[in-house]
Amino acid sequence: MLAGLGYVAFAADIYGKGVRPKNAQEASAEAGKYYQDRTLWRARAKAGLDFLASRPEVDPSRLGVMGYCFGGGTSLELAGAELP
Repeated sequence: MLAGLGYVAFAADIYGKGVRPKNAQEASAEAGKYYQDRTLWRARAKAGLDFLASRPEVDPSRLGVMGYCFGGGTSLELAGAELP
């Protein structure tokens, strides 16, 4: 839907390669690692944003972030982070 509106969409994998919680309890535990280490959380989110900005089809001066649940929290973490 976002691509249809002319946006480049990218989903960052904050948890990392191979980390796939099997149920709500595991997902909560994994997310908890980032709630306890907001520096790591922001660094991983920023790495995803930097990757997106580096793509040739993306105008790095026109970026946006959105998410739902943990992704929404990640969006808020980026909003509060000091970014270049």
